[in-house]
Amino acid sequence: MELEYQGKAAVSRMECLEQHHLLWCLSYLTAKLSRTASCITRVYLSPLATRISKILVGKVRTLPSGS
Repeated sequence: MELEYQGKAAVSRMECLEQHHLLWCLSYLTAKLSRTASCITRVYLSPLATRISKILVGKVRTLPSGS
C-alpha cells in the first residue's frame, strides 16, 4: 500500500512538473507573441492608422457644413 501511494505521489509530481513546463511555455510564447504584435503595431499599423485618420479628417472637413 505504501509503495502504491509513493508511486501515485511520483506520478502526480511528474504531472505537476509537466503542467508547470506547459505554463512556462505558454507564458513564453505569449510574451513572444505580444512583443511581435507590439512591433508590428508600431511599425505597420500606427502609420496606417495615422494615414487613415488624416484621410477621414480631410473628408470630414470637405463635407458641406450646411448638411
